[in-house]
Amino acid sequence: MPQGARPHWLLGIVLAIEAILITGFVLIAGQRPGRRAEIPAELEYEVNVRSLRNLERLELRLDALAAAIANLRSDRPGPRA
Repeated sequence: MPQGARPHWLLGIVLAIEAILITGFVLIAGQRPGRRAEIPAELEYEVNVRSLRNLERLELRLDALAAAIANLRSDRPGPRA
């Protein structure tokens, strides 16, 4: 190789390796927001499920209270005319 010639093939290999590494870093960094978004979504789902269960229990209690009130009203004698 002459003294003034530069190894262009070596430069090409170095740039290709650099591009591969940068691409890998960018792809890995792009996955982080997705992982961070999964956690609040899971927590929100869990809160929604618990809220639904609580509402169902409250509905059952309200139905029982309404039935008890209806029984009390039907057992009480009405006004005498």
